[in-house]
Amino acid sequence: MHIGDFNRRATLQAPQDGRDEEGQQLPQWVDVAPSLPCNIVANTGRAQIVAGGDVSLVRASIRIRWRTGVVPGMRIVHAGSIFMIKAVLPDYATRRYVDLVCEAAT
Repeated sequence: MHIGDFNRRATLQAPQDGRDEEGQQLPQWVDVAPSLPCNIVANTGRAQIVAGGDVSLVRASIRIRWRTGVVPGMRIVHAGSIFMIKAVLPDYATRRYVDLVCEAAT
């Protein structure tokens, strides 16, 4: 794996609960790694109708350098696209990278 393999910069975010003026919960996102080197590969895509509107669902694999603390439920933001992390697949053998199985709905 070479430095050029991580040819994109993205932001890793984690959910954080907040409350509005009336005390109701609001989901908020906090930057965990604001300039994360990564490689994004779109694996599949499909279109479906949800609640009367067209929705396209893109599955992607995002590879980042080895780091701990990344869990499903976090998200990656890149160039206006939001990728929800569904699974985390660390490379325990060499500890050089972590593959993230993600979905982006548009």
